[in-house]
Amino acid sequence: MEFIIGGQTIQIESLDPSIDDQFVLLHAAYFGREALKWASFEEAANAFFDKYPDPNSGHHDKYFNNFTVIWRSYLNSRKFDGAEEIWGRAMSTALSWESLNPGKRVHKGTPYYFWGMTALERGDLDKGYALMHQAVAEDTLTYGVQCPASPAFAFASLNYAERAQAFRDWLYRQMRYIDARQSAYSATYGRPFILENFKDKFLLKPPNVDIGFLFAYSVARLMQLSKTPDHALASGFAAQLESNLLFDLTQVIDGTIRAKNPTKWKFVHHAEFMLQIVGEPLTEQELGEVNQAFGAGFDASVGAMLDGTFGLAGGKILSRAQRDVSLAYGMRNRGAHDVTATPTVWKRFAEIEQALFNVLYMAVDRLP
Repeated sequence: MEFIIGGQTIQIESLDPSIDDQFVLLHAAYFGREALKWASFEEAANAFFDKYPDPNSGHHDKYFNNFTVIWRSYLNSRKFDGAEEIWGRAMSTALSWESLNPGKRVHKGTPYYFWGMTALERGDLDKGYALMHQAVAEDTLTYGVQCPASPAFAFASLNYAERAQAFRDWLYRQMRYIDARQSAYSATYGRPFILENFKDKFLLKPPNVDIGFLFAYSVARLMQLSKTPDHALASGFAAQLESNLLFDLTQVIDGTIRAKNPTKWKFVHHAEFMLQIVGEPLTEQELGEVNQAFGAGFDASVGAMLDGTFGLAGGKILSRAQRDVSLAYGMRNRGAHDVTATPTVWKRFAEIEQALFNVLYMAVDRLP
């Protein structure tokens, strides 16, 4: 359906006589300064959903797609309040109909996806990801599968290879972020492990969807933090913030190794298992000594791990793999039990972050 308002040609999809004219009036209200009685639009929307109540029919997606011309006009002008407001209005019609029809639902994956995209563009990470995951929940309900082939699921799981994605640029930025750290891992360990291997073995096949979701969100938070100047991160609070981010990364590592070591649940056993697989073992007793060292002097132990000087009581100096895994163990325990700030975290955050990525890549790369 094509119409002209204020010299602008607008194209939307013709849905049904019960709603088409109201969509023309809606666009006229936004682009031509005409008046629109919202109650009349909502009445037409209710009639449309009455006629097409099946969330699997595709009609609901088409209905919400007809709001995108207005949304994009705001988004392109970076008028984020207006861009979010249009999805709030679009959602209100669906929620109103659902309240009038208990037990029935409108498929709302499309508005949640675009609303989430808008929140992320304005820098509201938590709201954006919450909305995106609500879109995933809608897609899961509608399609009846845990991993729906939808743009929202591709976004939430950091599937940068999915081209049917309006917000693919965000995933591309995430891809570049993890690729830089993967390349550092491969160079450090001399492994022929590339980003495509990580995608095929982890992003597309995570141990479970929640671990995949946490990883994608953690990368987004790390990316956002990386934009902050170093001089603005030289404080105890910054160390707390960074420690929380690193703790989330250790949870991803924990879940990834646990999937290959399912009879154990403590991280110390996962660390022992991992190092045995890579051929550089530490016993549980030796890892216990590492843990005691972190407890006795966390900053000094982290520094020694990063500098390659950490040694056990018998004089054994840890290898790079042993240090990286031990550092993940120390950060995991610290994050779970202590919120006090540590200067080494903010002073050497990039090195710690890389060490934890090394352990994750090592798990995906080396574990059978």
